[in-house]
Amino acid sequence: MRKLIVIGLSILLVGCASLGVRGKTNAELKGRLEEVVRQLAKYHTGESDRAVLGHLRELVDEEHTIEHELFRRCRAGDQDACLSQFDQMYW
Repeated sequence: MRKLIVIGLSILLVGCASLGVRGKTNAELKGRLEEVVRQLAKYHTGESDRAVLGHLRELVDEEHTIEHELFRRCRAGDQDACLSQFDQMYW
């Protein structure tokens, strides 16, 4: 039962985060993405602290949410939203 609650809250959190990124400009999203990537680079492999791992998971989720929104905008024709790694992806 506890797992279902955690999963439900995670889905709700990702849904809310998704709504939050839609109201931001491309520049704001790209700036936040750079900040998230820098924070992820500080992660040390083998970390076992639950708080650190929880924060890491939140950062990874945020990174994916931002990239997904930028990719959605890029596919819709907004060239300013395109990231270099999108060139390697199939449309």
